[in-house]
Amino acid sequence: MSNESPMRFHAMDSLRGWMMLLGVVLHAACAYGALPMGEAWPFKDEHQSGLMDVILVAIHAFRMPAFFLVAGFFTCLLVARRGLGGMLDNRARRVGLPLVAGWVAFVPLTFAGFLEAAPSSVSPLSAELGWDALLSPVNLGHLWFLYYLLMFYVATELVAFGARRLPVRWVERLDLRLRALIASPWRALPLSGLTFTALVFMRTGGLDTSTSIVPDAAVFWAYGGFFAFGWALHRHRDLLSMLERRCVEQLILGILLLPIAFVLIGENLETLSATGEPHEAARIAAAAVSALNTWLLTFGVVGLFLRHQNQFSVGARYLSDASYWVYLAHLPVVVWCQTALAPLAMPALAKFGLTLAVATVATLASYQLWVRATVVGQFLNGRRYPRTLSADAPTSVAAEA
Repeated sequence: MSNESPMRFHAMDSLRGWMMLLGVVLHAACAYGALPMGEAWPFKDEHQSGLMDVILVAIHAFRMPAFFLVAGFFTCLLVARRGLGGMLDNRARRVGLPLVAGWVAFVPLTFAGFLEAAPSSVSPLSAELGWDALLSPVNLGHLWFLYYLLMFYVATELVAFGARRLPVRWVERLDLRLRALIASPWRALPLSGLTFTALVFMRTGGLDTSTSIVPDAAVFWAYGGFFAFGWALHRHRDLLSMLERRCVEQLILGILLLPIAFVLIGENLETLSATGEPHEAARIAAAAVSALNTWLLTFGVVGLFLRHQNQFSVGARYLSDASYWVYLAHLPVVVWCQTALAPLAMPALAKFGLTLAVATVATLASYQLWVRATVVGQFLNGRRYPRTLSADAPTSVAAEA
C-alpha cells in the first residue's frame, strides 16, 4: 500500500459515524419499550409503547455488527500504513485512554441517573439498584465496545504472529477463499453459521452485550466475526463494489426476518423475566434467525452506504467527526432526561422524541463548543478541527477512524 494515495474511505467513515449516532436513538427508546431488559436498562417508564421495542430490536440487529465490521476494515488499513506496533500504539491512545476517561467521567453520572429514576420505575430491578452494580465487578456501561475493540487489536497481533509462521501457500489459499466469500451473493449463509455458534450461548438467542470487565467468550466470538470480515474486506478492497450488488434485496430479506426474531427474542425475555431461565427451543430458533438476519441487514446497510455515501460531504464529515464524542457523552443526558420526564403524563413516543432531541442537541453543541477545536478533540480525533466547516474535500487523511 505504500505507493497508494491515502484517500479517505468516505462510505465506511460515514457508516461508522451513523452507527455511533444510532446508539443515541437506541438508548433513548430503552425506557419506553414494554419488553423487560433486566440489568441492561433497569429503569422503565410507566408510559410504554410496542413501537419502542421494534426500534430497539431493529437497530440492535445491525448497529454494532456494522460498527465492528468498519473497525476491522480501518484496523487493517492502519496496520498496512503503520505496522502492527504503530496500530497498537495508535489504538491505545485513541481507544484505550478514552475508555478510561469515559468510564470515570460518564458512567458514574449514568448510574446516578438510574438511582434517581428508581422510585419512578415500573421495573422491579430498580429496587435492587446500587453503586455496587457499578463497582463489583467494574461495569463498563455503554463503553463496553471499546473494551472489546482493545481485545480485538491484541488478537490481531497474535493472529499476525501465527500467520507469519505459516507456509506462504496456506496464506495464499486462505486469501483466495476469502475473495470467493466476499464476492459470493450467498456470503451471509456461511457467515451466519459461524455467528450462530456464538448466539446459541446467549440468553435470548439474539446478539447480547457484556458490560463486565470480565470478558464474555460468546460476545467476543460473535462480534469478532464482523471485525475479522472487515479486516478481510480491506485486504480485498477491490471487491468492495460486490457489497453494493443486491444490497437492497439483502436489506429487504433482513427486514422480513425481523418480526420472527422479534417474537422469539421477546418470548425469551418474558420467560427470563418470569423464571430466570430462557425458553430453550425459542432461544435456539432465535439464534438461527438472528444470525442470518444480522448478516443480511449488515450487508444491506454497508452496501447502501457504499452506493450512496461514497463521496465527500461537509455534513457527513462533520457528523462522522462528532459521533465519537456524541456517543461517549450522550448516555448521562439520556438517563437524566428520562428521569426528569418520568413523573409527567405524556405518551411514550413524545417522551422518546423529547429525550432524543435533548441528547442530540446537547452533545452536538458541547462538541462544537468544547471539543472540536480543543485538546479534547485532539484526544479523541487525533487532531483539532477548525470550528468552521470547509466545503473542500480532503486530499488525504491519517485514516484514524
